[in-house]
Amino acid sequence: MNKKGIEHVYFDSCAFIEMIGFKHDSDRYNRKEKDRAWFCWRLLKASQDKSLKVFTSALTINECLYVKDKDRNPIDSGEEFDNIKRLFRSIFESGKSGVYLVELTPPINIEARDLYWESGIQIRKAMDRIHLATAIERGCSEFITIDRDDFLGNNKQSIIKLGITPVNPTETTKLPEKYKQIDSFDEFYTETEDKQEG
Repeated sequence: MNKKGIEHVYFDSCAFIEMIGFKHDSDRYNRKEKDRAWFCWRLLKASQDKSLKVFTSALTINECLYVKDKDRNPIDSGEEFDNIKRLFRSIFESGKSGVYLVELTPPINIEARDLYWESGIQIRKAMDRIHLATAIERGCSEFITIDRDDFLGNNKQSIIKLGITPVNPTETTKLPEKYKQIDSFDEFYTETEDKQEG
């Protein structure tokens, strides 16, 4: 939470991929995946309304390249891919989606390295350490992810000691109650598209 009392949460790149994958082809998603996507969209809606702030590294743009089809193969060509690219662009490039992009600075880069060297957090992938360092730098209280290997597994307790809690989107405690009231994902997404186009 920042000085003004507004919660700061951080989205790992997998949260965006889950959201866009669901919007693109919800039929391939099971109930648990649909719930995760719904909570991510609701957090983003709360950020649009300035009820909280959703941050991610600007480098996330380059991690969100495609989604996978029902057979778990990348969709990276054709008309479907054009739609996916449009959806990713609407989140990262519109300036209206509720996502606050954070540039990679030398202090964040050093913090990312020191998470491994000094804090004993066993995250070997540089980008995942950059995500965590960026979240810490922005004062985020939750790290929204579905990454069980690096964030929701063995490292979780060490990360909590740093003042940020890695959570599955459905386990967030930061979503204000009024954003839990809408039942229809499509209704929400229509609201989002209207806001981005307006």
